[in-house]
Amino acid sequence: MRPTLFQVAVSICLTIGGMTAPTTYWPGVEWRTATPESQGLDSQALASAIAPVREKQWGTHSLLVIRHGFVVADADFYPYRSTVPHDVASVTKTLTSALTGVAVAKRILRLDLARSRSVPRRRRG
Repeated sequence: MRPTLFQVAVSICLTIGGMTAPTTYWPGVEWRTATPESQGLDSQALASAIAPVREKQWGTHSLLVIRHGFVVADADFYPYRSTVPHDVASVTKTLTSALTGVAVAKRILRLDLARSRSVPRRRRG
C-alpha cells in the first residue's frame, strides 16, 4: 500500500523533530516565516513534494512545514483553503501516536510500564 502524503509528512516531522533547535520559541498570534534554506531545508525538495499533490489531486487539504519555529512552507490545495474550518476526524489519534513515538525514542515514556507509573499524578488541593 502506498503511503499517504500525511504519513510522509509525519515521518519527515519526526525525523526533523529529533534535531535540536537553536532557540526555544512559541508563536504568538502569528508564526514567524523564513526561507527553507535559512532553516537548513532544501526549497527544491519541498517543491518536489508539493508538486505531485497539486497535479494528482489526492484530496490533501493543505501542507504546513515548520522548522525551528519558522513557517518555511504553507500550501493549500484546491478546492480547500486554510481559512475555512476542516473536519480533522482522526488527526488527533495520528498526532498522539506520533508524539508517543517521539517520547518513547527520547526515553520520556516507557511502554512496558502501566500508565499510572509513566504519568505523574495530579495533586488535589
